[in-house]
Amino acid sequence: MKIELYLPVYKQFEYEKKFALLELKQITKCFLIDKIESTELGYEFDLTDEARLPALVTSLKRLTYVANIKINSEIIDTYQGVLEKSCPVNGHQKRQPTRYGAHGIHEYKGKFNPQIVSSILHQFSPTKNSKVLEPFCGSGTTLYESSIKGFENVGFDFNPLAVFLANTKLASINLSLPLAKKEMICVISNSKKFADTIYLESNERLDYLKNWFDIEQLKKIESFRLCANKIKKKEIRDSLLCIASNLIKEYSQQEPADLRIRRRKSLLPERCFFEVVQEKAEKYFSSLETVSQVLPANLPVGTAKNIDIRDTLALKDYFDYFDFAITSPPYATALPYIDTQRLSLVWLELASPKNIKVLDSTLIGSRELKKSEQNKLKEDLVENKDKLPEKLHNLCLDMLGSLTDNDGFRRQAMPFLVYRYFVDMKKMFENVLLMLKSGGKFALVVGHNKTTLGGVVFELNTPSYLATLAEHIGWDVSEIVCLDVYHRYDLHQSNSIDSESLVLLQKL
Repeated sequence: MKIELYLPVYKQFEYEKKFALLELKQITKCFLIDKIESTELGYEFDLTDEARLPALVTSLKRLTYVANIKINSEIIDTYQGVLEKSCPVNGHQKRQPTRYGAHGIHEYKGKFNPQIVSSILHQFSPTKNSKVLEPFCGSGTTLYESSIKGFENVGFDFNPLAVFLANTKLASINLSLPLAKKEMICVISNSKKFADTIYLESNERLDYLKNWFDIEQLKKIESFRLCANKIKKKEIRDSLLCIASNLIKEYSQQEPADLRIRRRKSLLPERCFFEVVQEKAEKYFSSLETVSQVLPANLPVGTAKNIDIRDTLALKDYFDYFDFAITSPPYATALPYIDTQRLSLVWLELASPKNIKVLDSTLIGSRELKKSEQNKLKEDLVENKDKLPEKLHNLCLDMLGSLTDNDGFRRQAMPFLVYRYFVDMKKMFENVLLMLKSGGKFALVVGHNKTTLGGVVFELNTPSYLATLAEHIGWDVSEIVCLDVYHRYDLHQSNSIDSESLVLLQKL
């Protein structure tokens, strides 16, 4: 019996084709498939033992980079094919859909494609009881993908907004969609009425928001928050707040296209905030409805915790607990996650205005550095107080030696920021090593970046540096796989990642 597999309609990168074949070979080896042929549309092979067809189809439907299975004249969608069809934006697109299900509820800069997580999970050969760790959970890509694949998972992040977003996505798995739609209509209706009479008092939080929103816009978003907060079911309340949070920057005086918090030059949207929130919520619930059709019952719902991955003591309950870890970590001079989302942090009462800068400077990869910290880091760097591998220490020394008086204050800080980043990531690797079981595997999707100091261009091969750092503390480096990325053509294309790599580690 001939089995044909069709690839998705979007153009696949070379690494995706490689991953597709790796998954396929892993699935078919227990079915004694001798030869897999590549075709113009995908792959094909022969199944000699037709009695095993039902079990084979069940396994094939889990493939990440295959859209359809053809057996005789019957076409069967894979689970991933159904998931990707649920994306609000679909049709004749050239790029793969990545906002399916809860993945699309809120933008979060720097997140990686859920398909990568799905494929890595399959390549790790997990069992039903496998537990997945996400040391930098961000908005929950790994956690949500692990949950809908049926694996218990826990993630950590020091950014409270990231934890809020991740837990909202995870809770969507058990969301009552009829009730959520009913509550959404009620909140929109009540918010419209309340916006006409709401009084915005003077306090630290509202005074900050008044500085970034026109009063009429602020009345609308604040009335929505207050009405949504009256919903008893947390998963519905948080979903609506999450959807609104994803829109408030568009209605603020912060330039939406800018990662930093700078004053708006573009025009404000003409459509009413309430109208857009309702439209986005309806699309989101529709996407969840499609996804629910392929999800099995009683899925494990993971959790995201607001714990710093460097905090060994706070993580002790998870030592020797996880089978796998998958993450897309920050890199040296990471994206300004806090600046980009500070309006949401304040609006959702996840951080006070005065704590924003403290939070920003605390995250791994932060660009914020006080002069007193810089002086201390210079001493540590020169002495290599934190015992970094020689290769990384020499890089930091070379960067320090390349500085000239012509370098601005941000470039003057670069050697110390990179050194601090390596020290922080060293601690992360040590803690993840403690949390994984023996033989546990760790996958990191890491971007490359570069900087110029004193006219010298430093190509920062972060994947290689992190592999060196991991090996230094006892990890086995299995492989480093180059990944293609979509090129950016927007305001931040000069700062975008040119390439990424998948770093595969194992605890011996």
